[in-house]
Amino acid sequence: MGNMSGVRSTTTMTVSVVFLLAVCSVSIVRCSLDLDLDMDVVKTESEWQFIDGDIDTFTANATAPAPVPPATSSGKTITLVNGDFEMINSTAVNDTTLVSMSGTDIPNWSPGGAGVQILVSNTYKMAVDSPSSKYCIHLNNPGASVNGTQGSIATMLAVNAVAGKTYTVHYDVARMPDGPLNLWPALRVSNIQGIEVNDWAIKQPVFNMTDSKTQITWTKQSFVYTGKGASTIIMFESMSEKYGALIDNVETLSGKHELAAAPPSKMSALSQRLAPFVTLVALTYFHSIV
Repeated sequence: MGNMSGVRSTTTMTVSVVFLLAVCSVSIVRCSLDLDLDMDVVKTESEWQFIDGDIDTFTANATAPAPVPPATSSGKTITLVNGDFEMINSTAVNDTTLVSMSGTDIPNWSPGGAGVQILVSNTYKMAVDSPSSKYCIHLNNPGASVNGTQGSIATMLAVNAVAGKTYTVHYDVARMPDGPLNLWPALRVSNIQGIEVNDWAIKQPVFNMTDSKTQITWTKQSFVYTGKGASTIIMFESMSEKYGALIDNVETLSGKHELAAAPPSKMSALSQRLAPFVTLVALTYFHSIV
């Protein structure tokens, strides 16, 4: 009876493994199809649009994929001084410079929280491959030892928002490549009119697992808000510890010019593909000990 029980147990486990493998195969195929069919269009660093969810990074010397008609805005651009952060008063030439709440290195912008970092093109790839694009902002202070590492940066627009009128903020965003791959940073974009936060949204950048300091996936995102007839502040805040999002090339437009949402990152897609195998291992182990 003992041998027959052992044979039955082994047979049951074998059948279970085969069945689960078949289920996993179907799940992976369905996952791949879902990722391919449900991708949104994303506007990238060189103004191209891609339908493929696996956004390919490329350098200035690489050949860009054939474009589809870009979703350019017909709205009136509202003047924003130093929206590209190229007026930075920094002596940093190799790596990063920390700017605290009292810092004045970023004209027309006020750092907050734990402070932000100025990254330079000598070390990090900028959103625009141009000699004139030298700086971007990291919304965290990785070296902060107390009260968290999240920073923020804000600017007041020169013109008050008209009550009831719609406005759009466009900006380039990326993931800080110095952070671990299991960290998918988030940022909060908000509009403050008078003393109240009028509109806000939580955003996450797209990234590739192969990103590095010299190969960063930059994408363009948008934030829409409605005017209240008061002075207007645009703020970017990190929602992640130690390593957060990078931002650059902020511009404001009159009217609604929302960009399509970005597709899931490669890390997210990989997690979906690995999930069936994790389930398989767990269930196989369970059957072996029952």
